[in-house]
Amino acid sequence: MDERAASPVIVPSARFWSWWVGGSLFLSALASAFVIDGLMYDVHTRQVEASGGPVAAELAISHHRLIDLSHVFVPILGLTGLFWLLWQYRAHADLVTMRVPGLQFRPIWGVGSWFAPLANAFLPCLAVGELWKASDPEAADADWRSRRVTPLVWLWWLGWCATVALGVLGLISMWGSTTSNVRLMDRDRYFVAACGVLIVTALAAAWLIKLLNDRAFVKANRAGGPMWPSWRRATSRRPQG
Repeated sequence: MDERAASPVIVPSARFWSWWVGGSLFLSALASAFVIDGLMYDVHTRQVEASGGPVAAELAISHHRLIDLSHVFVPILGLTGLFWLLWQYRAHADLVTMRVPGLQFRPIWGVGSWFAPLANAFLPCLAVGELWKASDPEAADADWRSRRVTPLVWLWWLGWCATVALGVLGLISMWGSTTSNVRLMDRDRYFVAACGVLIVTALAAAWLIKLLNDRAFVKANRAGGPMWPSWRRATSRRPQG
């Protein structure tokens, strides 16, 4: 029996968290669709009110519905963010375990890039881009940095930035001492746009994570897992059949 055949299948540790973040991303997209429906109902009701229609009861229903949706939507987004950070930490750690040379983002730096003021406008994208290039199973240790980043990384990042920007615009539209019907409708429209972009972004992120996991799995098991010397030493001591 040769050493390669005796080597165990190596599953990168990030794969466990990828199921959690992937599921939460799909839930985020689904919740966004419900939020869009609630916001569009609110816009329609306020348009009827602006034209003089008697919609006091409908406005009360819409208000309570949006509150109920926010109680579900916000926790889902929070859990998604937490699972994403846990997955990203493990994804960077897997590359360190595989002894990929020249990494600029160590696990803690990859996660910390999200919390660096101003720099978090671009560092997380660079960190995920490094995950993509460094996990290329066909790239040699010396040239992985020359590999191209998939456009999916840019789609995900631009979508995330657009979602945040539209959400902030929706909040800004409410600033002031008075809240008019027009302002409330502007807020709803910004949030509708933000949720629409979030749906696309969440699905793109879920697919990106799947591709990154597949690449890391192949790279870890390439040539019987040569990047995991302790595992190879254990299998090389097995009796040859």
